[in-house]
Amino acid sequence: MEDATTTLADRDGSRVHLLVKDVDALTSQDEFLRKIHKITGEAHIDSSHGHNGDYWAGSNGGNGNGSLFPYFDLNVPRNVTTAVGQSAFLHCRVEHLGDKAVSWIRKRDLHILTAGVLTYTSDQRFQVIRPDRSGNWTLLIKFPQKRDTGIYECQVNTEPKMSLAFWLNVIESKATILGGSEVYVRRGSSVTLNCVISQGPHDLGTVFWYRGSSPLHSGPHLQIDTHWTDGLTSKLTIPSALPTHSGNYSCVPTTADSASVNVHVINGEHPAAMQHGNNAWTRAVSTSCLTLCTSIIVSVIIFR
Repeated sequence: MEDATTTLADRDGSRVHLLVKDVDALTSQDEFLRKIHKITGEAHIDSSHGHNGDYWAGSNGGNGNGSLFPYFDLNVPRNVTTAVGQSAFLHCRVEHLGDKAVSWIRKRDLHILTAGVLTYTSDQRFQVIRPDRSGNWTLLIKFPQKRDTGIYECQVNTEPKMSLAFWLNVIESKATILGGSEVYVRRGSSVTLNCVISQGPHDLGTVFWYRGSSPLHSGPHLQIDTHWTDGLTSKLTIPSALPTHSGNYSCVPTTADSASVNVHVINGEHPAAMQHGNNAWTRAVSTSCLTLCTSIIVSVIIFR
């Protein structure tokens, strides 16, 4: 448990130091403020206890009018994961801001990204979103890349400075179609393609299927089932394959790189190759080639 020493300015300008026990046991900054005001009555909180702004920080200028100083709302996500190219939002909420200003800082190089509603970087992917008369100061990062991974600080220009750290993790998310890149099936057989996106933010969007450039949808001759398990999984099933179903099939997620396979529907000359992917087909083709080559050699020898 942590204690907090807070300096209070009374109406006559005198100052007292208040020790609040077990501040970590308090569930919110509002609860902390209520505890102080219950003890002290009307008092103006003038400075923080050195918890780097995680509970409160800063000054209202010492006007002694009983107004509250700024503090962060901690009920916001501070560990944010997004995929490459998917916009990221870091939500910072400051209560009782008064005449103070909010800035966003990139921790790795201490670069000021925004100050107030203005952008202070030439990288136009960064922007602050702040609705009128709102305590929300949201940093928007458009088209994030892996290099954008790191710590970002929401700061308030109090004395001492308030800051709240946010961690942004930008990952490369990619779809995978289970099995080989070449699928061979016999005419009339069932074809099932399983597309999995297991790495990425919790909201992975959805998946679209294409044959060539044509979008596919569930119907009498084709079913698509997309659901969450350990990741996002989409299953495409053709109950009875025809030669017209041959082609390149692509699994295209909204938040990840796509994956594709080639489906070949054949008449079953090589049953051993069915449903076993490219390796079985290669073995069947190799055996056929070996038989054909042997026949040619024997024919040459006989006719000589």
